[in-house]
Amino acid sequence: MAILRNGEYLIIGGHHRVEALKSLGDKTIPARIYIWDEMEKDTRKIFKNTFILPIREMYPEYYKNFDLDLFE
Repeated sequence: MAILRNGEYLIIGGHHRVEALKSLGDKTIPARIYIWDEMEKDTRKIFKNTFILPIREMYPEYYKNFDLDLFE
């Protein structure tokens, strides 16, 4: 999970785990939390290209209004 510049949280991996735990009624989910702007620029680029852009295409109902400038 990453905290973006605008204060929003973004799941950057483990989507299936999150959905599985939600379906079991769990209220908390163990996760590592990163601050997006404190991550290395190359790491952010990898996450953007590997996760964010494909996820945005797979789940447009959740991410269609997502500001991609947050990930630069």
